[in-house]
Amino acid sequence: MSTKTKIIMFDNIAIIAGSGKLPFKIASHLKKLNAKFIILAIKGFSEIKLYKNFKAYSLRMGQGLKAIRILKENKIKKIIFLGALDRPNLVDLKPDLWTLFKVFKFIFFKKTDDVILRNVASIFENEGFKVIGLSYITNNYFLNKGIYGTKKVPKNDLKIIKYGYMGVGLHYFLGMKDNEDVAKFTNTLKNYHKTEIK
Repeated sequence: MSTKTKIIMFDNIAIIAGSGKLPFKIASHLKKLNAKFIILAIKGFSEIKLYKNFKAYSLRMGQGLKAIRILKENKIKKIIFLGALDRPNLVDLKPDLWTLFKVFKFIFFKKTDDVILRNVASIFENEGFKVIGLSYITNNYFLNKGIYGTKKVPKNDLKIIKYGYMGVGLHYFLGMKDNEDVAKFTNTLKNYHKTEIK
């Protein structure tokens, strides 16, 4: 891939920045690539001062409509969420009407964080943006495949781990209702292979 192709690939990106150092590091990485991008720093989590050398905007979490307008004005095509955010209550969120309408169904009814994140991503995708992951930009923050650590896992323990994963996986396919069923199934596998696992 040529340098020009890489730059085009990374253009029109918005970083929605929460707390931590990762959003700043990725912004610095994109700047080195001369990519066209902006940063939406979430108030209470991300310090706008940190991004004084970038094209950055400071927004409350509840200012969804303003965020959409900024993204469209800057011709943003791709969005990446980086950094930590806490789940807000209604008082802290202070949502505009657009945001309240979009998030009320799922954010205040004891939904899991995964469900909330998927719904938030869906809101942006429905507005015409593509939500990307960190691996789209760089693989520098991921572990390579392989074994990490100084101690070797005993052969018999590896077998037990393998059968345990099989039990958890089949939990979904066989309609097992609780962890006790999974444990029984895993134990059955171990007994079946008792000539190998002692």
